[in-house]
Amino acid sequence: MDAQAFEQLVKKVTDELLCRLQSTKPTLLIMNMQCKADIKEQLSKKYQLTTCWDPTTVDIIFCGELTFPTMARLAALMPQEDETLYLEQLLAGKPLIILDEINWSDTRKATRYALYQKMQEVRATLERYGVVFMSVADIEAAKFPVHLSRKTPIQPQAKKVLAEVDVKGLLSAGTTTIHLPKNTILTALATDYIRQHDMTVVTE
Repeated sequence: MDAQAFEQLVKKVTDELLCRLQSTKPTLLIMNMQCKADIKEQLSKKYQLTTCWDPTTVDIIFCGELTFPTMARLAALMPQEDETLYLEQLLAGKPLIILDEINWSDTRKATRYALYQKMQEVRATLERYGVVFMSVADIEAAKFPVHLSRKTPIQPQAKKVLAEVDVKGLLSAGTTTIHLPKNTILTALATDYIRQHDMTVVTE
């Protein structure tokens, strides 16, 4: 990858990060990539969707339907290796959405009472930990609990990234003095280009 392509990639990534930081929507990580399109559409109306887990920016994890053994291990704080992400989310005090697809009425009829009671205890324990159980119907109807929408709004700072390609464009248009807004970030290549071509930067 040449320097110019790398510079454009840096600009794109930085712009995306700044956009996410300035968003007032809670960030939601979708773990189940087989999630139906209509569910994703409803989620995207309420949350800023991502597919990359970053504990500093992800507010909520939507993990789809989990097997009961997985839920029991989480309730017992004994997750398997591929389940530790869920526990880390809960330990950080952040909610985890699990699809509630168990037919509790049928389960009660078919299962011995002691086992059914234990299943209910697992569910109640997870809810105390911060798990939110939602049905597909609730998600499709956008019936999200109020606390899942809470997020301290970040004051928008209108940050912008000025890359080398932008500076080249300004110079080719005859601009030798760049008026840089307060929150603008100059990339390293842009700074070098300005220095090499004796351009002046005025910070506003």
